[in-house]
This record gives sequence, structure tokens and C-alpha cells, in this order.
Amino acid sequence: MITSLSDRSNYKTLNHFTYLNQASLGLVPETSVKAMHEFLDKIARHGNALMSDQEELDFLEPLRKNGAKLFNACLENILVASSASEILSQVPFIFQFSKKNKVILVSTDFPSLTRPWLALKKTNSNVVIKFADDTNNSSLTENLIKEIDSQTAMICVSYVQFSTGTKVDITRLRQATHDAGALLVLDVTQAAGAIPIDIKEIRPDIIVSSGYKWLGGHGGIALGYFSDTLLKNQPHATGWMSSQNPFETKAMELIFSNNARKYTQSTMSYLTVRGLELSARELIDINPLRIEKHALSLSSYLLESLKDSQWTAFREIDSSERSSNILSLRNQQIDSKKLSKELKDKNIVCSLRNGRLRVSIAHYNSQEDIDVLLAVLL
Repeated sequence: MITSLSDRSNYKTLNHFTYLNQASLGLVPETSVKAMHEFLDKIARHGNALMSDQEELDFLEPLRKNGAKLFNACLENILVASSASEILSQVPFIFQFSKKNKVILVSTDFPSLTRPWLALKKTNSNVVIKFADDTNNSSLTENLIKEIDSQTAMICVSYVQFSTGTKVDITRLRQATHDAGALLVLDVTQAAGAIPIDIKEIRPDIIVSSGYKWLGGHGGIALGYFSDTLLKNQPHATGWMSSQNPFETKAMELIFSNNARKYTQSTMSYLTVRGLELSARELIDINPLRIEKHALSLSSYLLESLKDSQWTAFREIDSSERSSNILSLRNQQIDSKKLSKELKDKNIVCSLRNGRLRVSIAHYNSQEDIDVLLAVLL
């Protein structure tokens, strides 16, 4: 949610965002602005012409290191890809399903998580797909756990649902999948950078996150994590950078990298890589726990202010599955097209999803921003 630009200069509490996205709002530390300008002028505008082969191979390493630190994971398990979809699209095809053949998904999850499984189903009729529902009068975590049985091979779910803001109880879900001997694949795109992600505590099998959203990068880049066990499997799709020594360019040989780098397929925008590297570094310095507390305070203020109005939240203020950073609001008396125009006229950026207003709160938002939104809603 971005409100009127004049508000930006007055907000100091968590005053940061990437140069690539928000430099015009005055939200970026001077060092990051300077670093991006220098990189653009000296390197990026020349492509890889001023890079040696080794420098090009090493270029992703600072981002991988920042990703490992941000997610509290080992560097060997962290990968960089062009999108979360690139990774998720391979997941159904990496594993050899034997006796266990059931996969649990969420019926309203982001399609990148569900469509690869629907594609697999077309060629493998033995795979059983079960959809759990995210409803405002039930617990999504409970609905997922209820579907687990002796045939469950995997749960593939977003940590925070993109359209409702529902946040699954990841501790309970991990314990349930562990007890059943099932894998847990998490898309943390709607959480990473806004909510702490501790891989050593969660113990997932796979994690993916697009680089944009709260991580502050552009589209066209993503971070991922594969557990030690799953790194033994080989990618379903590969590219020239997936090999152990990419610049040997042996067209008749395929020797994968011995770590998560084997899931990096090809060259990506150098500017995008460097932008996410700096943004991730700044998020580490701020601490996602502080960001979560800040967003929780603002979202609670918004929900309290909407009490006794015609607006209802998908997850109310006392819900254990309410995320701090995404609220889904509904008012059946409101013309959504008219509301959308009014919000745009006030420089308020909110999405309309499934007839609901989705409010996304970031670390650069302030209570003044919420008040601007409330002036439109009430």
C-alpha cells in the first residue's frame, strides 16, 4: 500500500526500501543509492563485457549469502532462479512417487503452486490431488492437517495466502507432515521480508520466494531453498548454469553442481540481481521481526478503526491465522470499480481480489497512511 507521496518524507521508523523500486520516494539509504548508481554506470550498462567468466559465475554469491542469512539457512542449500514459478513448476516432476501418492493443496492458493500438479495429473493418473479450503469460518491449518493420511506424500502451500492474508501455523503443519512422513513445500513470497523465516526452526523440504513483494526486488528473480535430502534429487529442467563448471560449455556432458546452484538455469538481469542483494541486506539490518511487529501494529489499528462499520475482514483481529502484512476486507455495499478509482485518485495502491480489497502493509508505511485509507473507506 503506497499512499500520497508527501507522506514518505515524514516516516522514519523503518525508513528503507530498494533503490530499484522506491528511490523516488526517498526511502533508500544513501549508500544503497550510490552503490546502485556505481554498479549501473560501471558494469550493468555493459552487460557482461567487463566481467571475467569467474566474476560472472561468482556474481550470484553475495545474493545467495544474504538469502542464507535472511532465512537462517546454510549457503549450500540456497539457490537463485528467475522466478518462484520456475522452481515450483519442477516440484511435481522431481520426485518419484511410490506407495504414497497424495498431494494436498489449497483451492484458492496462488496458481503457481497448483497448476504444476494439475499438469502432472494429466500424465500420471495415480497421483491423488486433494484441495483444502481457506474459509473465514475455519482454520486453514486444521483443514490441511485433516487431509493428511497414510497416503500423503506432500503438502504444497503458501505460508501466507495471497488473496486472504491467512497465515498457516507452520509449526503445527511441519509437525503433522513430519509425523506422517510427508514433505512440506512452502511458498513464502507473501511473507519473506515481512515475517521472519527461520529455516532451521521450520525444517521445510523446499522454500521458494519471488524477489519482489516484501523482499523489495523486481520481477524476474527468486530465492529458493532445498533440504539436504532433496538436494540429492536432480532438477527436472536444466540450463547452461546448472552444471558444476558452466563455462566449460561441454554440450555432450551434464554434471550438475553439487549444491543448490544446480537449480539456477541461466543468466539473469545483473541489475535485478544486485538490487535484490542490497534489498535483502537492508532487510537483514532492519530485522524482519521488527517489520512484523510494525505491520501488526498498523493492521490492528486499521481493523480496530473499522469496527462497527460495514467493512469485515477475512481474518478478524483476534484470529490466530491473521498475518501482519495482508488484510482482506469486504463491504457488500461498495461498488468495487468506484472504490478502485477513488483509491487510485488518492495515490493509495490496493488490489481487488475475489471481490475483496487487499491491503498490503510494508515497513515504510505509517499510521498516517492508514488514516488516508480510512478516510476513503469510512
